[in-house]
Amino acid sequence: MTNNYLKAMIKRVQYNDSYQTITFQVSAFSWHQEALALFIEAFFTVFKSAKLVEVMEGADRMNARFIFQQAEFIICLESSCEAIWIEAYGEDQITNLHTLYQEIERLLKMK
Repeated sequence: MTNNYLKAMIKRVQYNDSYQTITFQVSAFSWHQEALALFIEAFFTVFKSAKLVEVMEGADRMNARFIFQQAEFIICLESSCEAIWIEAYGEDQITNLHTLYQEIERLLKMK
């Protein structure tokens, strides 16, 4: 898993201040459970500064809770609505969301 895999999948990363989320627009993504697991594995391989806490699986979704700079976040992958986003794991963590977004942009060099 490399940065190249994520760059191939992710077409755009966006910080949404209104909804307090970081959203990922992806292309050529199969949305099967295996693809969700592969995306999470690649995400944490590239973002070494994020510490994976737990992965939660459902029938059509996969979530991973992680810590970045002492703040907790959750990355959500939902195959039923074909969406990937990150949100703060608790309202007191929201202030660190933009810092996380900047780190994602930097690592993927999306801009």
